[in-house]
Amino acid sequence: MKYEHVRLAAVAHELPPHVVSSDEIEARLGPLYERLGLPEGRLELMSGICERRFFDPGTRPGTVSARTAAKAVVLDGEPRRGHGLRRRPGTHGPRPSPG
Repeated sequence: MKYEHVRLAAVAHELPPHVVSSDEIEARLGPLYERLGLPEGRLELMSGICERRFFDPGTRPGTVSARTAAKAVVLDGEPRRGHGLRRRPGTHGPRPSPG
């Protein structure tokens, strides 16, 4: 599909509040690391990931998406009615055109 006359008005994000570091995971795995003779820092070294983030259990993706979209609308600064898809005069059919 080809898009024309499309722009991103704003970009927003929301980071999950719960952070678990590779060091914390390795601390929990300490006895296993000892038995296997693995050095500390191996998890981050092999994965390149220093922390993972999680939302509260039961958080629905749509809830996070809606909050993030609301942030983007505020960042854009245009009135809410200025967002979304609109039809250009003279167009018909199922394909909306960007506003």
